[in-house]
Amino acid sequence: DDEQARAAEQQRAEHQRMEEERQQIEEAKALLPAETLEGFYQEAKHLIERESPGLKFGKDLMIRVKLNELVKQRYLP
Repeated sequence: DDEQARAAEQQRAEHQRMEEERQQIEEAKALLPAETLEGFYQEAKHLIERESPGLKFGKDLMIRVKLNELVKQRYLP
């Protein structure tokens, strides 16, 4: 079925794009000075605490996701 093949290809392309973006974020983080990365971490932590006060489970993961978002916004085209 053509539509199924198209959907599968679209999903594969999206997965590939997300993987490439994740790799770019990791490379950008590796190049940042430790102080800059720490600043981003503190900013991400503050944002998560403000967005989800009282969050206990998954907080570290959410902070890491937010940290990656900040790096992406500021360092990726």
